[in-house]
Amino acid sequence: MSEDKEVPKEVPQMGLNDIRACVSIIDICTKRGVFNGEELADVGTLRNKLAEFVNANIQSDEVEDAGE
Repeated sequence: MSEDKEVPKEVPQMGLNDIRACVSIIDICTKRGVFNGEELADVGTLRNKLAEFVNANIQSDEVEDAGE
């Protein structure tokens, strides 16, 4: 009897460029009228959180690079 060995699965990674792309997708969808009016508040809140996250991390990376 052979034992089945589990192959470690690679964990998907997500970076700032991926999050920035999500913000762009939300902006494009909004311009095209994809969302209903009642969805706009939730979509806008998520979009703003993502954009703030990207901006905060870009700024912290710039500060770290300047310190080196």
